[in-house]
Amino acid sequence: MLRTSSIIVAVLVGGLVILAKAQPPTSRADHATASIPPIARFQELSALPPETARSLYSLRAAGDWLYRMHQANGRFFPGYHPQEKQAVSEDRVDRQLLATIALAQVGRFTGEVRWTIRAKQSILALRSETTSRSETMPLHVVGPMDEIPPVVVAAMLAQAIYEVADPEKPLIADAEDLIRFVISQQHQNGSFPGTDAEGCAQIVQALIKADLNKPDSPLRQSIGRGLNWLISQFREKPSSALAATILPILSDVYPQGKDSRIATISYQLADWICDCQYTHRDAPKLIWVGGFRSHPQLSATPEEPGAEASLMTRGLAAATRLTRQVPHLTRYPKYRQATVDGLQFLGELQFTPNSALQIEPHIRHHYLLGAIAQSGSNWTVRPDTTALSIMAHLQYLQSGAALGSP
Repeated sequence: MLRTSSIIVAVLVGGLVILAKAQPPTSRADHATASIPPIARFQELSALPPETARSLYSLRAAGDWLYRMHQANGRFFPGYHPQEKQAVSEDRVDRQLLATIALAQVGRFTGEVRWTIRAKQSILALRSETTSRSETMPLHVVGPMDEIPPVVVAAMLAQAIYEVADPEKPLIADAEDLIRFVISQQHQNGSFPGTDAEGCAQIVQALIKADLNKPDSPLRQSIGRGLNWLISQFREKPSSALAATILPILSDVYPQGKDSRIATISYQLADWICDCQYTHRDAPKLIWVGGFRSHPQLSATPEEPGAEASLMTRGLAAATRLTRQVPHLTRYPKYRQATVDGLQFLGELQFTPNSALQIEPHIRHHYLLGAIAQSGSNWTVRPDTTALSIMAHLQYLQSGAALGSP
């Protein structure tokens, strides 16, 4: 597997000049006038696959949970340990930003204004905490927050702004300043100071959102350098988590230049994730089916799958979307089924009205209902964990696979 991926990366790295030469993507402003939210296409549930109805239910339940966890200060409640009956003590800014991005995304997808309002409140709160403006420097992140590199915080805050439905012009101006700061920090090899591969992937996703809002050649060049570095990191140290963070980027980039090399590496990454997924054939426990281990090879001690399934499933949904753009008769059903299995596993981790009945009703309803547990044995809930599940469902619903056959 590693040897194969190295060959594919060798073909791709050094390329991606298509990002600088491609025709600019349609700007977000061109779509802003659309008043019908994307969820409207799923009104006829009886005509849709049953897994799509389950996905829509899970998406709304998770969105409602984030809405309830939003506090008056603009931050989300950091989480709850139901088994210990106490709140999560660690409150990190990257978890807050991830929840803000997800709430903005689900608000735009569903047209739920209340979710969009809460997302904007979080943006304003986090902006006041993490940024500064001077006469000589555009809006930028002053220093690390909760040990999160400034460039990551800036990128995630900018992405949150771009994800909100119809953001005000001052907010867009702030996002553009933040993106300029981010680009100024990029190393020549495509990486960013103080970040690992997952952090770089988060930054590149923000840059793509910025380019979608206002197409820009330097932005696409920065995206290309970052993506090349990410792929080189996967070549050196393959992992399912890194593969899953790269796939949504590739599926966003492909329509700009339709380079077949992007499809090739996407299939390699998606196959890697599929090999990490527990199936009925190898899962030690039935409830583990659809979850993921960290490496394709089975270890002597089986790993309990958990909420990381959101990340993997989002990556597989992105690969499914790509197989609809580049029709592939064998990989489409493979990736779609793996995505559906991943979402079903996540459904087992999501608290419903009929789960955790031994927990006090008021705690269960307020702190748990709709949230995603860390695993079957660890019921801890956090805003970032549930946010990632929202992103997985949205990637599936927007991939085209939720409507059934291609």
